[in-house]
Amino acid sequence: MNTKHTPGPWDLNETQRGTYIYQGGTENCIAEIYADVNEDQAANARLIAAAPELLEALLALLPGAEAMGWSTEKARVAINKATQG
Repeated sequence: MNTKHTPGPWDLNETQRGTYIYQGGTENCIAEIYADVNEDQAANARLIAAAPELLEALLALLPGAEAMGWSTEKARVAINKATQG
């Protein structure tokens, strides 16, 4: 799969100045949420930081789910949304 996003993993760094999401192990800042974030914004930042790993896990689980005869339509829609826009 050709991805156009910054490869994961992504790390979350919460400071007094704001919440920052970095490409794992680098100083490459992917996104920032300014200080005084509310709990919804903090939860959004955690979800964004987990996105590459969630996509990777979903892709890994898909073949097994299909082999079991499980419906994978929602998984495919989510994968397409993440990879195609």
